[in-house]
Amino acid sequence: MAGKRAKAEPGSPPDSSLVGKTLKGLAFSETVASFFVLALVCATMVSRFDLRLLFSDTILTGGDSASWYQVLKTLAEDYLPRGRLFGFSQANFFGYLEGQHYFVLPFLSAALLGKILPLKVALKIATVVGGFALPFTLFAAAWSIAKKPRAGAFASAGGLLFLFNESYTMFGGNWLSTFAGEFCFSWALALLPLLAASALRDREEDRSGVGTGILLGIIGLCHFFVFMPAFFMPFYPAFGLLLPRRRQEGGRTMARILCSYATALMLMAFWLVPMAATRSWAQPISMIWKFSSIKEFLGQTLAWLWLPCALLFAGLALGRSRWRNAQSGRERRHGGWPGALGGAGSRLSGFFVYSLGACAFLFLCAPGMGMPDIRFVPSALIVCILGLSSLASLALDSLGLKKEPARAGRGRAPAEARDTKTRRTGGYGKICRPALVAAVGLGSCALAIQLARNSPAWFSWNYSGYEAKPQWAFLRSLGDEYPGGMEKGRLLWEKQDQKDNADFGSERGFENLWLFAGRPSTEGIHYGSSHMARASTYLQSRYSPNPADPEPERIYAQVDKASWSPSFDLVNAWGIIVHSPEIKARFDSHPDFILDKQLGKFSVYAYTGFPASYVSVLADGELSVVGEGGGGFRGDYYRFFREYELYGLPFVSSAFADPALLSMPGIQRFAGYGEYRNYALARAAMDGDSRLGSKSGLGRAVTGESLDNFRIAFTTSEPGKPHLIRVAYAPGWKSRGGEKLYPASPGFMLIVPRSSEVVLEYKRDIWEILGLSISLATLPLCIFFIRLKPGKRFPWRILLALSLAVFSSAAAILVFRTTSGYPALSRDIERARRMNLGDAAERKKALEILGRWTEERTLERFDNRLVFDAYALEARALALEGRKSRAGENLEILRAHYPHTRALPSLGLGP
Repeated sequence: MAGKRAKAEPGSPPDSSLVGKTLKGLAFSETVASFFVLALVCATMVSRFDLRLLFSDTILTGGDSASWYQVLKTLAEDYLPRGRLFGFSQANFFGYLEGQHYFVLPFLSAALLGKILPLKVALKIATVVGGFALPFTLFAAAWSIAKKPRAGAFASAGGLLFLFNESYTMFGGNWLSTFAGEFCFSWALALLPLLAASALRDREEDRSGVGTGILLGIIGLCHFFVFMPAFFMPFYPAFGLLLPRRRQEGGRTMARILCSYATALMLMAFWLVPMAATRSWAQPISMIWKFSSIKEFLGQTLAWLWLPCALLFAGLALGRSRWRNAQSGRERRHGGWPGALGGAGSRLSGFFVYSLGACAFLFLCAPGMGMPDIRFVPSALIVCILGLSSLASLALDSLGLKKEPARAGRGRAPAEARDTKTRRTGGYGKICRPALVAAVGLGSCALAIQLARNSPAWFSWNYSGYEAKPQWAFLRSLGDEYPGGMEKGRLLWEKQDQKDNADFGSERGFENLWLFAGRPSTEGIHYGSSHMARASTYLQSRYSPNPADPEPERIYAQVDKASWSPSFDLVNAWGIIVHSPEIKARFDSHPDFILDKQLGKFSVYAYTGFPASYVSVLADGELSVVGEGGGGFRGDYYRFFREYELYGLPFVSSAFADPALLSMPGIQRFAGYGEYRNYALARAAMDGDSRLGSKSGLGRAVTGESLDNFRIAFTTSEPGKPHLIRVAYAPGWKSRGGEKLYPASPGFMLIVPRSSEVVLEYKRDIWEILGLSISLATLPLCIFFIRLKPGKRFPWRILLALSLAVFSSAAAILVFRTTSGYPALSRDIERARRMNLGDAAERKKALEILGRWTEERTLERFDNRLVFDAYALEARALALEGRKSRAGENLEILRAHYPHTRALPSLGLGP
């Protein structure tokens, strides 16, 4: 009514204040503001990309993404109809375990989606799911942790900035990494916030931990580099049991932790057990990311964010007792901030600093485990976003709620006045908080738009597909000109590099010859899945000026025409695709190759000596058994591959030889690779021909060959003799006749057939059956876990002691491996490389450092440029010391270990 003042609501600003009226008019619900921010975040993401390209029926390209469709097609059209999620693929690496050492769930989801959509479209959608889901999972997780939707708004805004951060392109999680091919990582990272929230709620609500275990298992099936830091999270409450006041919770806490881990591992068992059992048939990759400066490190890893966060979380966690007192009212002079943040904030801070510590620990230990260290940075950033969002939300609870009461004159105001003042101030807080939430969302979206300089262009580049690239017509013509099939032989190619990305949208285009032409080739996307991955990239270096692969410090072959014919014989290659003028000229002048087709910038050369057979019969005396060296059988087989003079005399490592093989007539036995090499080189020089099978009549004894991903069959006229099958060995291959299969150099299969008809089948082995059985038992055991109510006799103290012992032992082992293995080698050699060997004092220190690494077993174990430089630098230092004889020994060792490589000319040594 006009002329009358409306009654002021408790906690509202005075109507007489213009500011108060304005704020009251702008006030709106925090929940509405929070969902407004989430919607704004989604709109910002959608506005950056042309989403129509997701639904165009084209083949995804760009970085590693260019090779994912071939993998998905094999799963959808070959594995799933056989009731399998992974198996053997002939497409790359001379055959390898596809899907068994990578992450099956994102590909399975795309394959199932492909039942209702075109498979190409299904893959595109699957690759962006993780990125688009991350703001939603951060929103839900932060809301769950802080119990306020505004925390979710802050987290989703932070997630948007994380996605469009373009300081790196391959660590994982952001859009550029996703478009470069790391979409499985994005799936796992999107689930990480939900796992953190679930682990925290388990204790608060006294839950069974089964849900947390399911989330942990799903993350493991998406990507192991996120699973590893996530694995630490459910264990956090165990450390609290070391405090006396928490021991009454011991039984329930330990039961919950065990339920979480048991559920996760059982859920993953169908993939995890066979993966672990076949790990020796994969290729570990040790990588220490090197930064040129502290500024580069801070910028690329966003250390300016996670380092202060770690200090903040640690400070809040360590100050817990003081803030607990503040919360209980004994330190009210600090106002409302400690009451709102102190108790809950310090508990959360302990969890977040623990999670960051897990990421840092894994970062430091990764190279010792044969993993890239940098892949643990994105998980740390997500922990920071969750932690900051949750703590900021808790801190905002104090906004205007617990101010000191107003004073009236010299004395305090009456109780009524104090209460009114507090409530009125709280009204301002209720108005300001939603406005602040909205402001943070608007600011984050504006900043994300500024950050997104490359992401929109990368999206269009990838999702427009191969079909939009200049050389698509060439790929399409390959299938017409060279119709495929295993029996047509492998088709090799000269390695492309970054400057050739415009041809197909990625330098990986020719990895997909199985897709485009039905031809098996060499290098592939799943480098870590094949024990012959190093051999495939080394082979390419023989005819590629610019070879590249994921492993640092590799030593490659010289471009060597003399190696081509033996190499093509060994791998049953029909021909090769080349593009550079230098390599074209060399093939033009080679007597064993003829130009078959000129298709634009590419030339296809046919090998005139094409064996047209994957099976060779070895004559008496052509097979040896060699004692295992310091690098294991993989190291010995890789050395064999580097010396094409030895291809006519393959061997079986002593690790696989049994009495039946050793008792065969004509088998040569050698204590080690060096002894075998000297014999084989002398014999090859005497025979004058190193080509595999040249004396055994390759192709005459073997007929009727047929090969696919699950079956190899042929007929032989010489049963009882060793037959080398030039397909990479894998444990799942079994002979229908019961004969044993031996892994033979350079990693192929060898069989001594009992009859003329030979059939090999790729079947589930005992480990795959065991893993599948465990996973099928997950559901009934989860029901048991949910009902588990540990009583007073539950041995939680014993379980806690065992868990901490395992935890500590694993940590100690990882630390030891980090200080003694590849990381220690890298640190020492980098230090020695910087030393001035002309200075006597520095030379003495260098010799002390290098002496730890110049041993034969070390050379065999690491077999890379680091250990090569250890020998070379020591030789130089020894020569300066006047010990030229010893220096010469070092150089001879390198000449013998690295023949035909690009490293030898740096020492003034020829082949």
